[in-house]
Amino acid sequence: MFINLPGRALRLTIWSSLAFGLIVSAYFVNANRDWVWRQVHPFVTRQREKITELYFTDYNSLPKTPNVNSQYTVNFTIVNHEGEKRVYQYQEVITENGISREFDPQSVAVNDDQSVQLQIKFSLLQPYVHDVITINLLNTDQSIRFSAFSLK
Repeated sequence: MFINLPGRALRLTIWSSLAFGLIVSAYFVNANRDWVWRQVHPFVTRQREKITELYFTDYNSLPKTPNVNSQYTVNFTIVNHEGEKRVYQYQEVITENGISREFDPQSVAVNDDQSVQLQIKFSLLQPYVHDVITINLLNTDQSIRFSAFSLK
């Protein structure tokens, strides 16, 4: 009797069958059981994916047409799923009409499976130009940005 399984379930079934076959063979042949377990373990246990999340806390509240020389605040969030406490360095970059201003990098420590909400404050200097506000996570090579068109 043939059972039609979707791709993922079929692969899981095949790997589980192979792993079980190796383990049983090792016991019957009296092979090194530790070696067999080290070979099979990564395939039969789910490994946690290590990632860092970076996003604007409230994307809808970002200023779309900011006024020149007015102070604005933008909130963003860093979430650590790396499996250990991490220290993240972030840097704000404002690009007005193709000219970038880089601010001093800041750092924050985030425990595993925890998040931290941060904010940057900025003001724009030139009216009627295309502006891009970027936040770079320096030690993860991630960034988020939004565009605005400054008014007088």
